[in-house]
Amino acid sequence: MITVSIQWRCAQELLKNGGQEVLQSVYGDLLHATPETGYDVSLRIDMSNPPANLAANVGLLTRHLFAGPFQRVFQSVEAGKPVQPILIEYRDQESVFIKPEGDRVIVIFSILFKDPDDQVIAKVFLQVRIRPPVVPLASALSLSASRRSSPMPAGRSTACPALRSRTRTRRSS
Repeated sequence: MITVSIQWRCAQELLKNGGQEVLQSVYGDLLHATPETGYDVSLRIDMSNPPANLAANVGLLTRHLFAGPFQRVFQSVEAGKPVQPILIEYRDQESVFIKPEGDRVIVIFSILFKDPDDQVIAKVFLQVRIRPPVVPLASALSLSASRRSSPMPAGRSTACPALRSRTRTRRSS
C-alpha cells in the first residue's frame, strides 16, 4: 500500500464547497475517509492492483480538489439555483472569488505582485490584454483589471497566514 497525502491552506474550504464530491467521483475507493494526521486529503493505493492512469490521477489531485467549488457554482447557475459567493484564500494575500451573478459566474483572482518589476509587467500585460478586440465576439469571455479592494462582503478578510502547502508520499507494509 502507498499513501499519498496533501496539506494545503485552503483544502478545508475547497472540500466543503464541492471538492469532496469531485475527489470522491474521481478517486472513489482510493480516497481515504480519514486523512493522515496533519494532512487534509489522503489516497491509499494498493500497488498490487494499481488503477489505470495512476500517475496522472495522483498528479492531478490538487487540480481536482481546486475544481470542486467551480463545478458547484457552475452547476448551480446552470440549474438556476441560488448559491453564495465562495472565497478561496490559496496563498498569502492571494485569493480567488467565485461569484454567481444571474446566468453567469464571475471569477476574480486577487494577485499580489510584490516585486516592482513584476508590478510593471503585470500592469502592461493587463492593459494590452484588456483592450477591446478588433472584431468583438458575442461569446468571448470578458476580462477586466482593477487595483480596487476585494469584491467580497465586509467581514470576509483576504488576509492570510503564511502559505502551508505540503505533499507527502509514504509507503506502508
